[in-house]
Amino acid sequence: MLLNNPKAASASRVTALFKTGALSFPLPAGTTFQDLAAHLEGLCASNGKAIAVAVRVAAAPQPSS
Repeated sequence: MLLNNPKAASASRVTALFKTGALSFPLPAGTTFQDLAAHLEGLCASNGKAIAVAVRVAAAPQPSS
């Protein structure tokens, strides 16, 4: 899949793979593992056990010189 928005491509995201399909959502700055676990628990309650979970964290912007 190609993304046309470079900003969206570098955003932090979580993708959870279930038997019925995959769900992807943004990972806001400041999210804790506890927050993420609670969100995934809700997804699993309605979609069944997650087969895999991928977390992509965007790199912090480098200060300009």
